[in-house]
Amino acid sequence: MAVAAGASRGVRRDIAITAATQASVAVGGLLLYRLLGTKKGAEGVAAYSLVKQSTIFAWPLVMVGLQTAIPRFVALGRGRAGAVEGYLLAAVSLTGATTVAVSVLALVSPRSTASLVFGDSGRTELVVPLVLTLVATVGFEVIYGYYRGLSSFMVANVVRVLGVAAFPVVLLVVLGGRSMGLLISLMAAGLIAGTALVAAGPLLRAVRRANRSPVLPAGRTLLDYGYRRIAGDLAAVVLFSVPTILAAHFVSFHGVAYLSAGLYVLATVSIVFQPIGMVFLPLLARLCAEDFEAARRHVAQLAACAIHIAIFVTPQLMLFAGVAVRAWLGSDFDNAGTIVAIGVAPAGVYVFNIVLRSALDAAAVTAYNSRNNVISLAVAALAATVSLATDLAPPLNCIAWSFSLGVFCLGILTLLSVQRVFRLRPGQFALPTALALGALTAAAAWLVDSALVPDHHSLGALLVIVALELVLATAYVWGLVRAGVTWPAELRARFLSRG
Repeated sequence: MAVAAGASRGVRRDIAITAATQASVAVGGLLLYRLLGTKKGAEGVAAYSLVKQSTIFAWPLVMVGLQTAIPRFVALGRGRAGAVEGYLLAAVSLTGATTVAVSVLALVSPRSTASLVFGDSGRTELVVPLVLTLVATVGFEVIYGYYRGLSSFMVANVVRVLGVAAFPVVLLVVLGGRSMGLLISLMAAGLIAGTALVAAGPLLRAVRRANRSPVLPAGRTLLDYGYRRIAGDLAAVVLFSVPTILAAHFVSFHGVAYLSAGLYVLATVSIVFQPIGMVFLPLLARLCAEDFEAARRHVAQLAACAIHIAIFVTPQLMLFAGVAVRAWLGSDFDNAGTIVAIGVAPAGVYVFNIVLRSALDAAAVTAYNSRNNVISLAVAALAATVSLATDLAPPLNCIAWSFSLGVFCLGILTLLSVQRVFRLRPGQFALPTALALGALTAAAAWLVDSALVPDHHSLGALLVIVALELVLATAYVWGLVRAGVTWPAELRARFLSRG
């Protein structure tokens, strides 16, 4: 009992730390985009978004699938002498080599890189910031994966808050008049410095304790797990990063900024729910190996939670995301409502993937998530090709709808895979009750919006919407509990109780 209580407290602590970090990153990102929109306009938002999305695009090739492998095998290697150190050194060596290769390739011909990534060979001033951002992102994710595997979230999360959320905002406040290229480079330099600070100790210990013998098999193990996921990881980042890059070849930077705003709202949804998957991957990896039935019960609760969140969130975001973007980014985004609404349409279903994909990675070496990513990308690519070739709608609308269709497929495929692997029954999800409550809260939101939010461009309207959503979410969860749904009580008992 004492061990179980200690484990429960550890999970509560990790969830709380990671949730606080994600909330800080979300707030920092909102402030950052707000400052970009007001100080640099749509052009600044587009430049920053393209650098970030292009970094994400290159990330799977550079990480060679290790972003999931590192925390999984570090968690499984705890307690075996030299295992954790071997995995860390192997991961740093592998990703270091690939990072150098991709960086050199980008810098050899800056004009070609600028033409490919930014749609304009004259934007060479963004190439070096792009490379620095890639180096910073890969370095941080390797070290963060190491700390995740150890279930030691505090140090790396502090760096994440300072390097990703706080420092970029301070830079824009203090040096907002400088060029976007310089600002993005300084943001990357800050994250690199923070990562180096928290990586120095583990790397020095790893060099002292590990030797060539355990590092080589550790590298083979990581690659054996990771290479199966490269295609899927690449498919996922193509799905999420190519829309803005593709849009840059069809529309102005204003149009790219509209699409980027919608994608950022979707990313904010991801930030809100990511702590669950981040903390549960190492936990479920050990649980699946030791007690699959217990893991199945955990996953059933997570699946029910994800489904009920999706049913509530989808209509609410469709109603209010455009309003939030206009109040958040200013008058330059008055015409962004349609594109933002299209971009966030699959947000609820995407929660399935955010919350449940770690369960699939923990359950087996088989790359279920990779297969789902590839299928979803294929659906989005086919939709984009057909719609753009036939002029089905304006190019920006075609790109946004194709992206949304791909994300919708990704969420549904993740849910179906989890249901099959963990042998979950649809009757566990209380779908009729959740759908009825979701319809009622959506209708209430529409009525209140029509009656009480006359000015959709003001901060006051945004505050009214936030208050409304808190009330509706509380009512929705209360209705689920009254209908016999157990995950809210389980969540409260596991993460909020003191015992």
